[in-house]
Amino acid sequence: MKKLAFLLAYAATLVVPAAIYIVPLGGISDGYSLSVAFGTVAFGMFANQFLLAARPRPAVSALGAKGLLSFHGSAGFAALLIAFTHRSLKVGLPGVLQGSGFTADTPQALFGLFAFTLFAFSVFLAAFFMANTFWMKIAFLKRLKERVWASTGLSYPRMRVIHNLVVLASIAILLHVLLASTSDFSGNPAASVWMAGWMAFCLGSYAKYRLSGRRGGSVARERA
Repeated sequence: MKKLAFLLAYAATLVVPAAIYIVPLGGISDGYSLSVAFGTVAFGMFANQFLLAARPRPAVSALGAKGLLSFHGSAGFAALLIAFTHRSLKVGLPGVLQGSGFTADTPQALFGLFAFTLFAFSVFLAAFFMANTFWMKIAFLKRLKERVWASTGLSYPRMRVIHNLVVLASIAILLHVLLASTSDFSGNPAASVWMAGWMAFCLGSYAKYRLSGRRGGSVARERA
């Protein structure tokens, strides 16, 4: 029951902003409105990564420490796929998808690309080098991880510092969203207020967790 309640609450943080953006557009009727839906969901999932990283008690109670860590990792991959779909629907994929007529060289698009790149790097780092994910069951990847740790002298704390680059990505993705025409405060104030407010809440939760010395301990990590 706790797990179901948590998953419904998590889904609500994605559905509510999507509705705030989609309803003024008259629903999902074309590639553009669909891209907006994917974009808002991706933003919500990226913001939620900070909240999950703070290991809120309701989430730990519902999923367990290991379950939360697994959900956190899976959500990161899912967010990247959804964000990629959002971008593809807007600017297209050469020879595959035409897109909605938007270009990839505007400040808004570049902020989005910068955020996506940092998030992708962070997810890759966490999945392959910071935790015993299912990827480590692949012998080649396990040996690669061992060689990287041995040859570079990297430690978990150092990798954590690099991983925290996602804070920069959060600023970039927020700017990307707020620069969108659908976030214009005069036309859709609820959209910009929600996005800025939710990101601030998630980042604030993560900052409080980090500054408190990650109270409550951390999930046991194996490095083999």
